[in-house]
Amino acid sequence: MRRLLPKPQANDYEANSFAKTKNIQVSEDSERGLAILKIYGLIDEPEEYIEELSKLDLLSKKFDVLEITLNSPGGNLNTTVDITSIINKFNYIVTIGKGEVASAAFMLWTMGDIRVVTSYSMYMAHRESYGMYGKTSEHRDAAVTFGKVYEEMFEQCFGDLLTDKEKNIAERSETWISYKDLLDRPG
Repeated sequence: MRRLLPKPQANDYEANSFAKTKNIQVSEDSERGLAILKIYGLIDEPEEYIEELSKLDLLSKKFDVLEITLNSPGGNLNTTVDITSIINKFNYIVTIGKGEVASAAFMLWTMGDIRVVTSYSMYMAHRESYGMYGKTSEHRDAAVTFGKVYEEMFEQCFGDLLTDKEKNIAERSETWISYKDLLDRPG
């Protein structure tokens, strides 16, 4: 014999029960005296994280230390620049790489005063990539500007970390580095 359950009521479900968890989460650990930034998954467009980045900015006024945990294939460079401008307000940054730490996430990882490498994590760097539409002359102008800006960022993040061979690979493709290889590097 089948038992029938009562018909669900509208208030039986939370309003956001099907909402996707944000890839960027910000919290604080008052006991340890630090702010926490977790980036898991793709770094999307900046407008996806207005609340999270506003909270991180507020926490930069409350705490000197920021702990960043990264497990991300990277993503939007504009969001990464926005995150960078906020994390630079902290006096001390600890970055922790877990799993895949690639592209923009690897750039953020390099900004740690202490950089933690976890077992079996993989790191990837590459030069800029982008998509655009419009006139050919606009493409040329944008490519030159992107190249200048990204070259400076790339060198700031990876200058002393990557070998010359890895930098050359990153110019035209992707260079992958295992956690074991990073453990042997200075910085």
